[in-house]
Amino acid sequence: MSTTAFTITDLYCGAGGSTTGAAAVPGVEVHRAINHWERAVDTMEANHPTANPIRCDLLDIHPACFERSVMLLASPECRKHGPGAGMKRKGIQQGEIFEADRCDLSPDTLRSRATMWTPVHWASVHRHDFVIVENVVEIHYWPEFEAWLREWDRMGYDHARVYVNGMFVHGLTDDRVSFSMPQSRDRIYVVFWRKGNPAPNLRICPLAPCHGCAGEVRAVQAWKNGRAFGKYRRQYVYRCPHCATVVEPWYYPAATAIDWTRRGIRIGDREAHGLKPLVPNTIARINYGLERVGLREHAVMTRAGSQFVYANRTNGTLRGLHEGMHTVTTGTTLGLLTACRTNGRAEPADVAPMGAVTAGGTHHGLVTGAQVTLRGTRSLDSFDAPMGTACATAIQTGVLTREPFVVSYYGTDQAAHVADPLGTVTTKERHALVDGSPAESIEDLYFRMLDVPELLVGTGYAPDYKLVGTKGDRVRLIGGSNYSGIEQLLVQRCVDTLG
Repeated sequence: MSTTAFTITDLYCGAGGSTTGAAAVPGVEVHRAINHWERAVDTMEANHPTANPIRCDLLDIHPACFERSVMLLASPECRKHGPGAGMKRKGIQQGEIFEADRCDLSPDTLRSRATMWTPVHWASVHRHDFVIVENVVEIHYWPEFEAWLREWDRMGYDHARVYVNGMFVHGLTDDRVSFSMPQSRDRIYVVFWRKGNPAPNLRICPLAPCHGCAGEVRAVQAWKNGRAFGKYRRQYVYRCPHCATVVEPWYYPAATAIDWTRRGIRIGDREAHGLKPLVPNTIARINYGLERVGLREHAVMTRAGSQFVYANRTNGTLRGLHEGMHTVTTGTTLGLLTACRTNGRAEPADVAPMGAVTAGGTHHGLVTGAQVTLRGTRSLDSFDAPMGTACATAIQTGVLTREPFVVSYYGTDQAAHVADPLGTVTTKERHALVDGSPAESIEDLYFRMLDVPELLVGTGYAPDYKLVGTKGDRVRLIGGSNYSGIEQLLVQRCVDTLG
């Protein structure tokens, strides 16, 4: 039995995201990690041997077989609750996904959902001081969800529900968080504590820039239309606590997880490399990505020392710093342009190292493509052609660039710039990198799927974290992981109540 004051048991530990986060909290020891999948247990053994990982089916074993811990962490199976379950949802309302005629009610599905009752069973035996249960937001539509909460209340536990997107939880959210995840992943965390004990502070206020206050603020969660659960942007946003402006907290971009030494293969050369041509749906996704994020107009300064604010959206205009700012929207649409010969710097992509990537915004751009004249017929010229006549009234010449972007293989019309976070990483390969520099057509673009090391870092793990199994096994381990940063934050908040 461990002599550490704050011991933790991790149920359905998967690849070890929860254990990694909890173990980063001073004074905490994960002394037992359990999972039913051999690859997960082997991965835990490789990274967290002191957690004494064991393989067993938790639905078939009694909690009394194991020692008590102060806290219980649990990540019950989510594959039969969330959108990744594989069933068709087109035209179905969220609340209907559990109706008998709408979804799979096979024994495998029912057994998967029954894993939510495992932490209840453990708490009834061991009376843990704290319990944290993680799952997908869609767990709210599980028919037994309210009965599940009532059982915790009957056993003597108070609770709070935390809805959070992992991309906003990092060192700028709380300086005690040791991780960052350049991926948009919404989750629910239900935190339980024994009635009569102090409630942990579970309010998460990420740092965000506020244009209304012209500074950084601790953003507050603001629900839409009286909602009390859901996902970022769909059901809630963040607002400035002072002026109520909608803000977007700082996050790390997908670019921080991508291995830029690997460009992929030119689409037109795939057959020459023994690869099949891309299917029409993939080509359609790439075309959408080009239209949405792969082609951007950037003004080119024609006189030294000039600075302008530009709106990166349809019919955007340039305004001097002495003019009023464009309307601030909920997206990142405003940018500062300054003459390259004063503050800017351009370097060959194949020679110079990349500058530091920061969390404060998009500071790197890949400039390739053509000149575009922003007046009249908006002529398009190559860089070999002379620049168009410079007018005294405004900046009229820009650069039309093809920038790298990520397409995702779930849903439709899924594409994001590499300055945005990755979409949710699932248990199957779903993300591809498209490099559009330079390209005259789709055939000239470079394309590849994101690889395991990129998905690993994109889910908040250290690059040297060890995964066991085939490539498919490793992708499944990553996709099913709990983000370490959130677990570290919540465990730390529970430890704080002990004084």
